[in-house]
Amino acid sequence: MIEYPWIDAIISALSFRRLEGMPWIAPTEADFERLAISVGAPVPDEYRYFLFRYGAVLFGDEDFTVKAPIPEPCSWGEQVRPGIFYPLLQGHPWSLEEQLRACRERIPDG
Repeated sequence: MIEYPWIDAIISALSFRRLEGMPWIAPTEADFERLAISVGAPVPDEYRYFLFRYGAVLFGDEDFTVKAPIPEPCSWGEQVRPGIFYPLLQGHPWSLEEQLRACRERIPDG
């Protein structure tokens, strides 16, 4: 797998912790293939790296102080607080695939 030092540098500058509920296990190639089929598009290499290396994490402190700019006009304002990055693990209580199924009608294809 290609490494992305810029991703590691950003993550190391942020406060983060693993999600509770199940021990962390890195996703397999089969997990990435299932995700690509589920969303109908290939999983970008940078996102694959992030999921493989970090997967299920909460960013920021208890108040989720990490903020990211929103590049397009949005009713939320000019920033969003990314809180949870869901794991790509079947059976995990907060799995990315389960979140995608639950939000399917609100997420555009691809």
